[in-house]
Amino acid sequence: FASSEVIKEITLRPRPFAVLPDVRLLVGPPHSYAFPSGHTTSAFAAASGAVLAARRFLGKVPIWGWGMLALAASIAYSRLYVGVHWPTDVAAGVFLGLASGWAGARLAFRRWRKSSTESLESEARPVAMPRAASGTLREVEYGEVMQR
Repeated sequence: FASSEVIKEITLRPRPFAVLPDVRLLVGPPHSYAFPSGHTTSAFAAASGAVLAARRFLGKVPIWGWGMLALAASIAYSRLYVGVHWPTDVAAGVFLGLASGWAGARLAFRRWRKSSTESLESEARPVAMPRAASGTLREVEYGEVMQR
């Protein structure tokens, strides 16, 4: 959403109802610029991110993933139908949303893989618990014990 708002402020593209006299506006007039469609961007970012993450973890796209993509497509079409976006606004929103969803799923998987690898390494590493001179216990890494 943030990326679409930044691009809107850079491009300053007017909406169809503000330029064409015959456009039938079916909703209240938005107060931001048109390019790209923020609704489409957000819908495709959420849908594609969830579908890509599910595909990575499950090995296939679940049925609800196809439903999310269909819902995102219907949101994209609705932005044209109600007269608040040009077709290129929606197309740019689809591409920006898909890219955002891909990046989000990739970052989430990388973070999950890193945390699961760290937890496996910490479980596999032997830990010695020597008694210190003061009588308190402290955790010592295996390599530190071998150096002593």
